[in-house]
Parts: sequence; structure tokens; C-alpha cells
Amino acid sequence: YMRFSNKSGPADAELFTGGYRFAIPASGLPTFRGVVTNFKVDVEVYPGQNIGDLARNKPEGTVFRLHGVHYGQSVKPRNGQVFIGAAGATMDGQGRVDHAFRSTARDVHIQGLEVTNYGSPVQHGAIEARGDGWVIIGNEVSYNDAVGIRVYDADRAIVMDNNVHHNDQTGFGASFTTDSLFENNVIAYNNYNNTFNWGFEAGGTKFWSTTNLVVRGNHSHHNRGPGLWTDHDNVGTVYEGNLVEDNYAAGIFHEISYNATIRNNTLRRNGFGHDAWLWGGGITLSSSGGVKVYGNRLEDNHNGITMVQQSRGGGDLGAWKTRNNVVTNNTIIDSGISGAAEDI
Repeated sequence: YMRFSNKSGPADAELFTGGYRFAIPASGLPTFRGVVTNFKVDVEVYPGQNIGDLARNKPEGTVFRLHGVHYGQSVKPRNGQVFIGAAGATMDGQGRVDHAFRSTARDVHIQGLEVTNYGSPVQHGAIEARGDGWVIIGNEVSYNDAVGIRVYDADRAIVMDNNVHHNDQTGFGASFTTDSLFENNVIAYNNYNNTFNWGFEAGGTKFWSTTNLVVRGNHSHHNRGPGLWTDHDNVGTVYEGNLVEDNYAAGIFHEISYNATIRNNTLRRNGFGHDAWLWGGGITLSSSGGVKVYGNRLEDNHNGITMVQQSRGGGDLGAWKTRNNVVTNNTIIDSGISGAAEDI
């Protein structure tokens, strides 16, 4: 939160650090990394009211605050609408409703809610952003049938400080998005029932065809699949400062994609469910090039830092080739094999 109050001369500045809950000062316009996190509430919503009808009938930009537990509700937000939760506010899909929130509206903000037990179809999210500029912050998203939070064909999403756990398929999904940020989230125990073959799509995350994606400061652990996974035509990805532990497959898995930076992450005890050949690395690059890997610490993974070349074809930016990768200044302890190989 930065405050510049002087009309002339040097500016006064106040800097608050930590999670967004601790970044909100007592007065003024509270923001966290440019995201407004405190609002003037327009509509209080209580159990028994139809949130979808309220959203449809209220103007763009309306701020709703939810109280209590809301069963079987599905909302199609309008542009700029805000949905925040009072303490204990919950949306429970009862296993019969596909989505808690889903629309192509722009600049939707969802904050401080528990979203659980939604029966989303395969590869779809209980919260599904299909419009640009969504902010999804400080929610608990769990026990949903497919993906916890998904961004699809939408740019500049901010997904921050959420606890996304025990979803049947993956914690996070994102496809065809540019300049989106996934930061400071807990991603845990997804695909916990082993409902899905992780090689198809399951585990902590699955990012597909993204541009300039930033995945920073997350704690991904005990997912049945990779901890953090970019698969197919991702370009400009940054994995930075994540803690990735005890995942069934690779800790960070960058597959059939292009240039990326993987730096200053900590990876422990990953990959023991995918223990063939050079798979199951703390960090594994598969048919991907132009990647910089540095400053990472790997401990007790099945393998260390591995690079694999297979005949996978190509995508929007040419052939998927394991080439022009630079791996330097990493610490690798008790983590099997590190190196590169091809099977063609």
C-alpha cells in the first residue's frame, strides 16, 4: 500500500509487507500490489437470497457481501462486480451445480469466500474466469469435482492468497491467457482420490498455451500429479520463489513449451510416483527450449534437474525442442540423476 499525500515536493510513502490481510491500513484506499481489497458494500446477501438473480439485476460494479452458507447457487457476474465474504461465508454446490462463478465479464473480483462441493465438468473450474482482469483473492476452494480455479481465454488475471485443496482433478487451470499472475497460493492434495490419470491432466496445476505467466511464492504439496505444470505452447513463463513438496510427479514440469525462467524455488521429495528414466525430477523440462534454471534448491527428489527430448512435433513458435537451455548455480542434494537425454 503506497500513499502519496503531498501535493508538491517529496512524497510521503508507507510500505506494508506480507499477505494481503496484513497489507490493509486502517484508513485510506487499501490496495495490495495494485489490487483494491477493501470496498464500500452496496448489497448485503444472506442465505435464501438468489445471488445469481441479484448479480443479473444489479448494475455493473456492484459490490456484494455474502453472509452465511449459500447452497446450490451459481453466479454469472457482470462487468466489475465484486463478491466478498463476511467471516464464514460459504458457497456449497451440493455436488449438483457446475460453477459457483463463471462468466465472460471483465474485472470481476471474488474475495474471502469458501467455495466447495461444486460438480464441475472435467477441466472446468468451480470458479471460472472467462473475462479479462479477474481478481480471485483470499478464498478457500476445496472438494470440487474437477478444477478449483480456472482462467480460460482471459488475460491479466490475478489469483492470489487462495487455499486450493482436495479438488478431484487439479487445483488451478489456465489456458489461452496473457499476463496472468498466480501468487502466494496453497495448492495441496488435489486429485486426492486418484480419480484422474495425472498424465492427462491432474495434480497441482495445469497451464496450457499461456503467455508471460507468473507463478510466484506458492506452496504446492501432496498433489497426485506434478506440483506446478506448464504443458503445451507456454511462452515467457516465470516460476519464482515457490515451495514445491511431496508431489507424485515432477515438482516443476515444463513440457512442450518455450522460453521460461525457473529461479529461486525450493523443491523437496517430488517425483516418486513417476520414477522411470529421467522423469520425476524436482525440475523436469520436456521437449522445451530457451529455459533458464538457476538459484533453485532441490532436496530428496526422485531425480534432480532433468531435460528430455522426444518427438513431440511443434506449436505456434516452432518445433518443441530441448535446446538452448541454461542450468546454473542450483543446489541439488540426494536427488537421483540430473542431466539430459533423448529417446529418438
